[in-house]
Amino acid sequence: MPTLNPDDLQKRLVTKLRKVNGDIELLPEINHSNDFAKPFIELDGHGYNYVCRERGEEIFRKMPFDIDELLYEVFDNLTFEMATKWEVQNRKENEDFRLQLFAKQVDLMTTINADFGQRINNKLQRILKFQPLTS
Repeated sequence: MPTLNPDDLQKRLVTKLRKVNGDIELLPEINHSNDFAKPFIELDGHGYNYVCRERGEEIFRKMPFDIDELLYEVFDNLTFEMATKWEVQNRKENEDFRLQLFAKQVDLMTTINADFGQRINNKLQRILKFQPLTS
């Protein structure tokens, strides 16, 4: 599948974000880094790169092989940020904050794409296997 041009990619990102009523400001920029550790998308002759830079240092570079992988990476980050804000506003006393946080992220990712929801749930279950919830 050919790489989407920046305008088509932006439209795809906005469409997915609207499914979860996300703030447009959460979306990564395309072909521009703010250099403050906010991930952005690079489009080049080889496809998509999901990159994060801070003060000139590259923090990470992920090279998803297709648009679905790119969207998963982007919305993994965005829904985590959204779920974190939601959890802080809805925190339950004497409960491991991750219970609500993870459930909210799975819900958001499932709303965007059922496969994304399953993937993020599997990822979070692996985290909990090694770092169980506390009471």
